This record gives sequence, structure tokens and C-alpha cells, in this order.
Amino acid sequence: MPRAVHPPESTVPASDAQRPALPQSRRVVFALMGQVFISMIGTSLVSPIMPIYAQSFGVTAAAVGGLVTAFGIARILVNVPAGNLGERIGRRPLLVGGLLITSVAALLSGLAAEFWQLIVFRFLQGMGSAAQTTTAMISLADISTDRDRGRNMSMHQGSLLLGSSVGPAVGGFVADLYGYRSPFFIYALMAFLAAV
Repeated sequence: MPRAVHPPESTVPASDAQRPALPQSRRVVFALMGQVFISMIGTSLVSPIMPIYAQSFGVTAAAVGGLVTAFGIARILVNVPAGNLGERIGRRPLLVGGLLITSVAALLSGLAAEFWQLIVFRFLQGMGSAAQTTTAMISLADISTDRDRGRNMSMHQGSLLLGSSVGPAVGGFVADLYGYRSPFFIYALMAFLAAV
């Protein structure tokens, strides 16, 4: 009786659905959720006081708009290079390094003596934020399969939105108690904790 011939194992295509989940992938998902939650609380802490803080330097409303724009422009400029860099040097340096840059820049924003310094430090915050956010999404894609990709992405987005929603209320409360610079110091601490 002739034996059935099976193709070599390496030639059998395996879809994501057949591939076993990577070890500890759930732990990585929760770590990334915690990181983005803490980071977004920090980022949104400063949003309610940004115009008032900026105007304390005696600048116009147009200059305040430029301050907000600096963060966004930095994110646009860094997003694509961050993805490429993550492929070359790995995910962890950008996940941690991006948040450390954000932490230092937030601290310096709270200590700024001139408005142009505040613009530079906000730009640096945007760079750090882009490096971390882009790399977190890449990391999620790395560990997700067809079965859990949607769930992982929605959990990540939920953490991001929850942090963004909580931050402004906390930032306004802290600013009322301790002044307009204090939310930047809390932001620096939150970014540092997220890096850790």
C-alpha cells in the first residue's frame, strides 16, 4: 500500500489564526496599556492651563496657537522615522527613550523662563510622544494575531482615551492649588513612571 506523501512542514503556509500566541503577549498588552494610560494622563494634564501659562509670558493669542502647533508638528515629523528606527534598533529603546525625552522636556517646560524656551520644550515633548506612541502600536501589531488584533487595539485605544479624559480635570485642579507650572512637573513625573 503506497504511503501518503505530505509536503515538507516548511512549505505549509500558516495563517495568523493557526499560529500560537507569543509567550507573555497578554502581559505585554497590559504593560503597553498601562504605559499609554499614564502617558496620556500626563499629556492631557497640561491642556487646560496651556493658554493661561503661555499668556503669562506676555505673548499674543497667535503665539499661544504656535505653542499648541509645535507639539503636533513634532509628532508629524517623528512618526515615520520612529517606525523605521524601531525596525532597526528594536522597540524597547523607543518605548522607554521617548518617554524619558518627554519627561525631561515637561520638567523644563515648567521651569521655562522665556516663551521661546517653552516652544522648544513643547516640540521635544511632541518628539518623545511620537516615538513612544508609534512604537507602542508597532509592538501591539507584533504580538497580535488574527484572533486578538481587534481586541488588543481597542484596549490600547481605550487606555489612551481614558488617560486623555482624566488628565484635564486633574491638571486644572493641580493648577488651582499649586500654580500654572505645577501640571508640567506632574507631567514629567507621569512620563517617567510610564518609562519605568
